[in-house]
Amino acid sequence: MEGDAVWAASGTHVIKYLRGKEVARATNPLGTFLSSIVMFGSQLLALTEDGGRMLVWDVSDEPSLSCTIQFDIGFTAVMVLHPATYLNKVLVASSEGDLQLWNIRIQTCIHKVSSSKLLTASAVANSPSSPVTALVQSPAIDVVGIGFTSGEISVYDVRADERLMRMYMEGGGIKAMSFRN
Repeated sequence: MEGDAVWAASGTHVIKYLRGKEVARATNPLGTFLSSIVMFGSQLLALTEDGGRMLVWDVSDEPSLSCTIQFDIGFTAVMVLHPATYLNKVLVASSEGDLQLWNIRIQTCIHKVSSSKLLTASAVANSPSSPVTALVQSPAIDVVGIGFTSGEISVYDVRADERLMRMYMEGGGIKAMSFRN
């Protein structure tokens, strides 16, 4: 959402709708499908379907591509979260179970969190790669919830760089999570 408008990803495009009518469209210049989008102030962030890049469009007027961020080999981005109060920063989760904190304005990864810091040692030993399947902001500043296909949930303090709590759901991976006040 952006005011009264809704943005949607479809194939290689991000499309802005106002009252059900298309009013703007931006196309991925790489030609690859887009899998996930997030509004970030006047910027629209989109992950490519292969997880190798994040595209940033300035949508304050007509959509224009600001930059393209390429992730390192071995980091396949699957979702993006803008932590509350974090200026110009987004948290990017990967299918390898890792997180990266990026400053979008300077296009730099400023912190990396390995899956070994988020998961229990036994989970890492049993499955070296447990993809992140849910990433949500908690009501507490700096704290996010991270769900994995292994069924493990980590409540993580981004600023302190520590896991606060761990839970495990039997019988399947985490598909969605939320917090309440």
